[in-house]
Amino acid sequence: MNRYLKFFTLIIIGVSFAFSGCEKKVNVSKLTLIPDKCVLKVEETIQLTAIVSPDNADDKSIRWNITTLWMTDTAAAPAVASISDNGKVKGLAEGWAIATGITNNMFCEASTEVFVGYAAAVDAAYSGTLQKNKDVISTAAQIAIRRTSEYEAQFFLHFVEKGFFCDVSVDYISGKLEFSGETTLESEDSTIPVKVSGSVTLDGLGGFTIIAGDDTYEFAGLKVPRTV
Repeated sequence: MNRYLKFFTLIIIGVSFAFSGCEKKVNVSKLTLIPDKCVLKVEETIQLTAIVSPDNADDKSIRWNITTLWMTDTAAAPAVASISDNGKVKGLAEGWAIATGITNNMFCEASTEVFVGYAAAVDAAYSGTLQKNKDVISTAAQIAIRRTSEYEAQFFLHFVEKGFFCDVSVDYISGKLEFSGETTLESEDSTIPVKVSGSVTLDGLGGFTIIAGDDTYEFAGLKVPRTV
């Protein structure tokens, strides 16, 4: 009887070992990159952090890739930025890129926008002094600039109650990112022509002139975290 008991016990142990070797693998179900947007100077670096869920995933390793979306000078470097095997981004040339992390099981990926050099000025807010026809009307005015396409941006000018599109050009010699564009403001009884010109520098100084009909607005300010 003891012989049968021992035999049955060995079978149970063998089955347990067999099933223990077939435990279900825990895959990554979500990937987040921090930060989701970064601004670098040329030669500057930043470390991206990958957060995977669930925490008990079997394989948390990440594959990294970076893609150039546009460059201000294609001869400056082979790409806007590079990324190492552990997610460290290095600025190589002025422009805009997307850094992507993807899990080894290919189930999840996440991206970070990378702005290098003057490209950072195209997605920012500037706070400073606003004059209208040479008279100061605000010392805390804001102008927000948002990229809309490769060579275009949208200015948000609250004091003229309208945001509008402006062409973007770059002056390499003076080291400024220059903006220019025009549109119209429609009111109940008239159409007001609007022209914008201005420039920003990598150190965060912006200056703009907005001509709306017979009024001329002058703005000078520094780059701040965008809230508008």
